[in-house]
Amino acid sequence: MIPAKFPRKRLRAASRSAACAVAFATCLAGAARARKPLPSVREYYEALQPLAARVEIWRTTYHHVLRSADAIVEFVRSTGLRPFLDPLSAPERTDFVAAYTAKIAAAYPPAGGGHVLLAFPRLFLVAERGCA
Repeated sequence: MIPAKFPRKRLRAASRSAACAVAFATCLAGAARARKPLPSVREYYEALQPLAARVEIWRTTYHHVLRSADAIVEFVRSTGLRPFLDPLSAPERTDFVAAYTAKIAAAYPPAGGGHVLLAFPRLFLVAERGCA
């Protein structure tokens, strides 16, 4: 299971928008480009197909029910936010996370019961070796 190449526009837009704030613009200029794009499904297939007798590929999206925008921020803090947080000092990180959280709160309004829904797309790959 790996991240799927689905657009997570609201998460990316929030991090890039927060990074463009005057206070962070200089030290985060390259943060949005730090993550390399994921290979396409076809690229995964073409890498596995010559080595396998059978390849199965499917996508699914889990929808996490989280308590708030703060919970979304915690969910992505150690992965998607790392290129944005690592270059910052501790006080700058605090300010950036506050700006990012405000943008996430606007992008993910509460659903019924006050919870937020975070789509979490995943790509599954199973390659089965043939007889040797």
